[in-house]
Amino acid sequence: MRKRAPQAETFSHQETAKLARLRPRELIYLAERSVVPPSLQDARGRGSVRRYSSDDVAALKLAKLLRDRGYECKTVGEIIALVRAFLDELRSIPGHEWAPACLSEVEPSKPVWLHVVDGTFAAIETERGLGPYAHLPANRNRPVVKNDTKELIEQATDRLVINLAKVVNA
Repeated sequence: MRKRAPQAETFSHQETAKLARLRPRELIYLAERSVVPPSLQDARGRGSVRRYSSDDVAALKLAKLLRDRGYECKTVGEIIALVRAFLDELRSIPGHEWAPACLSEVEPSKPVWLHVVDGTFAAIETERGLGPYAHLPANRNRPVVKNDTKELIEQATDRLVINLAKVVNA
């Protein structure tokens, strides 16, 4: 299980839906399909309660944007998992100690962009340049590549660039 930054706040199902600008039923749908399941407490049957963290709220905002752009739930879940993994990896690169530990810590003063390329690749970019890219799990037989990200993005026919700070802090 991945390490997460300490979360000061927890949110109920209704609070999370309001913060992420989702209808409560959409939130249930995303949780049941494991796109963004609640990290603090998942439902365990009828009448049980889901509890979400601030990082979950940030991930749900990104999920909503991607769903609104036409991405399927499976792909959205894969992209969010990659963003979280990229943020973990980014902090280990010398000179990137400032990088956020989780989505909820992305700040406008330290921009982080997500590139989704042709629906099959994702990459992270910071003010210091492009980081590695990864094939979405549909192409998991290909390894993570760290050297030709810029060329790949320039050749893309369909590219979505998202400023994570704007999404998370909206």
